[in-house]
Amino acid sequence: SRTGEIRPFDKRADGLLMGEGLGTIVLKRLEDAERDGDRIHALLTGTGVSSDGRVSTLMSPGTDGQLLALERAWADLDLDPRAPGSVGLIEAHGTATPAGDGAELETLARFFGGPSDSDQPGLGSIKSMIGHTLGGAGALEAVACVQSILSDEVHPTINYDFPDPECDLDYVPNVSRKLKVDTVLSSSFGFGGQNACLVFRRFEE
Repeated sequence: SRTGEIRPFDKRADGLLMGEGLGTIVLKRLEDAERDGDRIHALLTGTGVSSDGRVSTLMSPGTDGQLLALERAWADLDLDPRAPGSVGLIEAHGTATPAGDGAELETLARFFGGPSDSDQPGLGSIKSMIGHTLGGAGALEAVACVQSILSDEVHPTINYDFPDPECDLDYVPNVSRKLKVDTVLSSSFGFGGQNACLVFRRFEE
């Protein structure tokens, strides 16, 4: 970024900034966690991966690979993604590179439909606050997704000051929002076309 700020989906977005950090989530089969009396924070109900890179640093010019990861993550869910309120939050890959953000928005539009087709979920990028942690990014974003479910609060996308007419969605700009979210989608679209999508859902006793 030439401006010294990472601005996902902003009209002045001009690239990413590096960050440092890690996140850890312990995965356990539900029946085992219930048997052992564990505190269950959320359910991981869908996973999908694909690969569509041209070379080690570039994704495919199209969005077919990203869409495939999304479809695979959703395959086991008895939930229509286009139904109003089906998803409360999308934790976007959101690197603030114009090509990457544009491709991601195209993928989401292909999967969920346009704004007139359903209520639009919040769309955020935690990278706006912590930068891009490369191999740690997906884990940190997964932690943010689970925390949104636990706290009924959606984190903001900061540095969002100049809306882009081509990216006219609800990015929860600059200020967090109290919002009960039952289903959260996290998308990671990395170097070399390594695509991974996770779906977390609220756990009800």
